[in-house]
Amino acid sequence: MPGSPLLFAPHTRNARIDVAAGSILANGVELLCRQRIAIGERTLIGAGTRVLDSDFHDLSRADRLLPGPVSPVSIGSEVWIGVGATLLKGVVIEDGAVVGACSVVRGSVGTDEVVAGNPARPLSRKSNRNLAAGVTC
Repeated sequence: MPGSPLLFAPHTRNARIDVAAGSILANGVELLCRQRIAIGERTLIGAGTRVLDSDFHDLSRADRLLPGPVSPVSIGSEVWIGVGATLLKGVVIEDGAVVGACSVVRGSVGTDEVVAGNPARPLSRKSNRNLAAGVTC
């Protein structure tokens, strides 16, 4: 992963990827977009993280080559997303939240909430300074 490029991949003509001022995306981050991915100000996204706003195909055998469901992804300001996390379609991460390394997020994460795991589950609020204890990939 060291030295891996960032991948901004709009898959449709109207796809939109917005990254606000002061945000930092580490090496190997992939933003795969059919509709919209929005990242707020001063957000940190760890190496190897993937953000997808679509399934990119249907699950049924007959429709597997057709585009799957799409729902925009919204990442607030001052969010911290750990190394290797995956954010799936429709995710909303509110301001100040923390997503643990290697987590798979498929729902909403509240303001200042800390989540980790697969699937990501709430651990605490950000006021707890020992958040990463026991979280592994």
